[in-house]
Amino acid sequence: MPRPQTQGEGGPNIIDALLYKFRLALMRGAPLSDGANVLVAVSGGPSSCCLLEVMKRFHAIDPANPRKPRKFGKVIVCYVDPSAVLGYPETAGQIAEAAAAADFQCVTVTLESMFLNADESDPGVVNVDGPSTEATLVKSATSSLSPNERLQQCFQSLGTATAKEDMIDLLTNKAILRAARRAGCTLVLRGDTSTRMAVNTVAQTSKGLGFAMPTEMAERPTWPADIEVVRPLRDLSAKQIAIFNRTAKVETFVTPGVTTGMPAKASIDRLTEAFVVGLVKDFPMTVNTVLRTAMKVRTGCEEKETPRCTFCDGPMQEDSQDWRTKHTVTQLQPTSEQDANPPAASVLCYGCQNLCRDRKGALMLPGYILPH
Repeated sequence: MPRPQTQGEGGPNIIDALLYKFRLALMRGAPLSDGANVLVAVSGGPSSCCLLEVMKRFHAIDPANPRKPRKFGKVIVCYVDPSAVLGYPETAGQIAEAAAAADFQCVTVTLESMFLNADESDPGVVNVDGPSTEATLVKSATSSLSPNERLQQCFQSLGTATAKEDMIDLLTNKAILRAARRAGCTLVLRGDTSTRMAVNTVAQTSKGLGFAMPTEMAERPTWPADIEVVRPLRDLSAKQIAIFNRTAKVETFVTPGVTTGMPAKASIDRLTEAFVVGLVKDFPMTVNTVLRTAMKVRTGCEEKETPRCTFCDGPMQEDSQDWRTKHTVTQLQPTSEQDANPPAASVLCYGCQNLCRDRKGALMLPGYILPH
């Protein structure tokens, strides 16, 4: 495959150069089967809209060779609608129009639907209660609250902007995978850039998710087992994406987040982003250095026998509670209460445990995290 030449930042070949890197990213690792159904996750931001545009060009019929079969079968655009907690419900319609313009089917999944099972049955709710260091999970088989009300109550119970951002990200990831399974897609494309991955690496490590780093950094992660998640823009920086969008006249539909308009210290993610982007101005290799270092980390999380968190489905370090016990002051609870309500540490990964700690009172979660 000949490598296209670029002509400056905004040269006419920037589109061909990005398409080349897109194809290269898809060819890495195990070969993708021809005719596979693919789900493209689009949030409306610059990188995901760039991914949609690149996918449209990649999937289009080659006029020079119209008989050449397409690489993918069905292409579905998925948008997870967070308007129940963030507002701006019109974004869903805008992304649906952009998908239709690319001749792709669009599926919109609401964030509150993650409080139901995949078959839309009611799993009940789980309330996280007790001391933050020894939280327990109390399941209610039924609830009179609607999925929207459950999401609202969950969101209002979170005490920090960091926890609210993490909850939205966690439910969004689950929604994307659920939509892929429902649509029969075996491949999910996400628009994470190298800049975003570097920010996530630092932020997630600081929030207790370092054990799952090899899974997040892998070019072809083995989790989840039934769906392959590929980030074809991982070799491109946020600046390169901005140049492509400007050159190709790509429209974006940015939805303000939890910390939009707040200072950088409003959340760990915002603070980390400001830190990394600030370093890049004086040290351009910062992002590459962070990613190359993170890719060398091995924690054993990809082994098949590694238990999985029942909430985020990520790898769970079995001795995480022992480590927490050694570093925190805990309060013993009656034995009968411990037996009746399982501790959060028994089914949740360390990152989800930390998420549940940042709460104001009881925290309502979907009932399927405790199936029995």
